[in-house]
Amino acid sequence: MNMKIIQYDIRAVWNENKVKYMVFAGFIIIACICCNHSCKKLLSVDMGFWDYILWNLRGMKVIRKNEYIVPNAYWVFIQLYLAVVVGVYPVKDLHMAGQQILLKSGNRKAWWFGKVIWNILSVLGFYLVLYLSVTAVSIVTGGFKAAQPEVAAFLLENQKIENAGTELYMYAMAVPVIVSLAISVTQMMIAMIFQPPMGYIWVCAVIATGIFIYSPYSLGNYLMLMRTPVLLHGSILNTLWAVVLGSLLILVSVVIGSITIEKKDIYS
Repeated sequence: MNMKIIQYDIRAVWNENKVKYMVFAGFIIIACICCNHSCKKLLSVDMGFWDYILWNLRGMKVIRKNEYIVPNAYWVFIQLYLAVVVGVYPVKDLHMAGQQILLKSGNRKAWWFGKVIWNILSVLGFYLVLYLSVTAVSIVTGGFKAAQPEVAAFLLENQKIENAGTELYMYAMAVPVIVSLAISVTQMMIAMIFQPPMGYIWVCAVIATGIFIYSPYSLGNYLMLMRTPVLLHGSILNTLWAVVLGSLLILVSVVIGSITIEKKDIYS
């Protein structure tokens, strides 16, 4: 594999995303400060690190039959913002400097795997920005204490926490990241075949089905902590299945993308 191509894409993680990351950090910090203000006004306590993580990744309750519910616009925005972060660069690069690199190397598979690495690092960077932004606010407010029951009840609309310990923290730090990686790599593969707008449609479809279809086969559900076994008693979601499904989706997308780039007319 041509390491120069890989190094080029690794550098592009920061070069392409730095402004988006900074905007996202500012948004998260302001949102967390506002949420803490509301929480302190109502409960007279400051939110801590895990309270903020819970709030940012909570998603929304399962929609029961004949129940009216308003989608969590804040959570939807976070998911769509990630789609914007990873949505354009691979296709754009194919028609700019990346095209010349591809032509000189003659190694299309290396070019594609470089983009996969870029995508993975971009998603990891996105979550790192989220965690660091939450950390910054936590230092000023409630520190790094565990999720507080009264705060959790406020944030989760009185939904009782089933497992408010290590299991919750491990899930919150790992599973949404894995699922986001699967969605984002697939988005990139679709964009490479059909152009970026189709990749955005894919992400919107995952989010919409996740909101309205409560199923272990619907990836969007695993991005919402409120629906997972660690927070919802009797949840039909399975953490292991989320990891397996996400990993399979990444593998299939990488393979399809590799085959596609071998046959693609890069001059069009």
